[in-house]
Amino acid sequence: MAAALAAVSCALAPAAFDGAEHDVTREYLRTVADGGSPAALYGACAGANGADAHRILAGEGTGFSFSLVASTRTDDTATVNVKVTGQDHSASPYNVDLRRENGKWRVCAMGPGHISIDVDAF
Repeated sequence: MAAALAAVSCALAPAAFDGAEHDVTREYLRTVADGGSPAALYGACAGANGADAHRILAGEGTGFSFSLVASTRTDDTATVNVKVTGQDHSASPYNVDLRRENGKWRVCAMGPGHISIDVDAF
């Protein structure tokens, strides 16, 4: 039964990541992977500006690939769990914290590991 549930989750995952917060997360990670500056994607984040949060990815090298794994959103805050595959070809978990400011999602912080997201709560 667990295999059936896993297959359903994998089949549904791409459609689950079609929100504006997911678009910003993808744009942010693509910019960093391409060696660009993601400064335009950072927000004030209630006084805790996330500028330079992308430096946590320095060990992955440029040209890394990524995939969205899970996400949660409450009002104007969101966390998106991602898997980043760096130049050494190993996958590492990260989380991207976002906040909606003036109607636009902005990156506030990035950290190693995944935030626990209870998908059964929805």
